[in-house]
Amino acid sequence: MCALRTVVSMRKKMGEIVTDRLEENFRELMNYDFTAQMEDSLDQVANHQAEWKAVLDKFFSDFTQQLDKAEKDPEEGGMRPNQMVADQHRLSNLRP
Repeated sequence: MCALRTVVSMRKKMGEIVTDRLEENFRELMNYDFTAQMEDSLDQVANHQAEWKAVLDKFFSDFTQQLDKAEKDPEEGGMRPNQMVADQHRLSNLRP
């Protein structure tokens, strides 16, 4: 395996881990419906149909609750730790 493939493979795996953790702990934020609703709310702000502060206050109120839960110890329902996985490949030993 060439070095470039190894780097791409590692980046893909890291992206999968980050996505898994976000989906586990911030389900609402990772939901496509949330994104659509937020876009609608921001459009209302841009069109002077909603107050920006109220929109952001609502977002941060919900987000803070999710963040507080994620920061707890895993035994208390918080985010689970990443497991270290030994990789057999060393980039310095690979030749392109």
